[in-house]
Amino acid sequence: MRLTGPGALCLPPRQGELIDGAVGSDLVLTTPVLIKLFAALRGQVKNDRMLLGTSDGLRHFHNSLTNYVLMMAYWLTGYRAVRDPLGAITEYNRERRLLLIADKTGDGYGHARVVPVCSLLAEQLDLYEKHIQWIRNRLSLANRGCRGVPMFFLDNEFNEVQVRPASMEAMLEWAYVLPLNLNRHWLRGELRRLEVPGPQVDRYMGHWSIGQEPWGRYSGVDPLDFSQALEPALEQLAAMLKLEIVRGVA
Repeated sequence: MRLTGPGALCLPPRQGELIDGAVGSDLVLTTPVLIKLFAALRGQVKNDRMLLGTSDGLRHFHNSLTNYVLMMAYWLTGYRAVRDPLGAITEYNRERRLLLIADKTGDGYGHARVVPVCSLLAEQLDLYEKHIQWIRNRLSLANRGCRGVPMFFLDNEFNEVQVRPASMEAMLEWAYVLPLNLNRHWLRGELRRLEVPGPQVDRYMGHWSIGQEPWGRYSGVDPLDFSQALEPALEQLAAMLKLEIVRGVA
């Protein structure tokens, strides 16, 4: 680009040296900060639970619970914040604890991936689904529309608000103002620290080139080996973050 003439845009600078012994972004949240974040989210759910029975209490409680479940899902699955974490309940296999992720892919779903869900997140998703069913039963009595998605926020009129980066940022503004995709920076580093093989981490994060799709028809990746490599590490990460189960209204 420098050869195109005076005043042309410059090439982006390359990282000149290692940052703490690693190549890549130096913007990675530390685990103690994440522990405080999740504790604050749980605290907000606890406070809003005390508002149940008031005119706006149910909306506040539901949104606080959704914030907590969303962040738990993001930090334990490596989701990119580009769309609903769960577009449909069929994307989650409860019996095998496997989650289909299609967060940043084209029409051919070349970068869709399947990731294991740790036991704590699986239990939290089950409880959240029961909570959603209870919420929708009550909203139907008030003639509120149903989008049919497994996760949503409620606006001031108790209408369902789709989970998108914009709605997440608005709901999490009081607790989290950093880029939503920082979960992936932390998650990749911790998985490697727990000695999960690099190729398995790449498959978990959705990092591969065309022709290397691990879940394609002719892929040589063993799903059982993949799950066995990730599941123990994800259980350790959930314990490291001191995550706890939070119940809904059901």
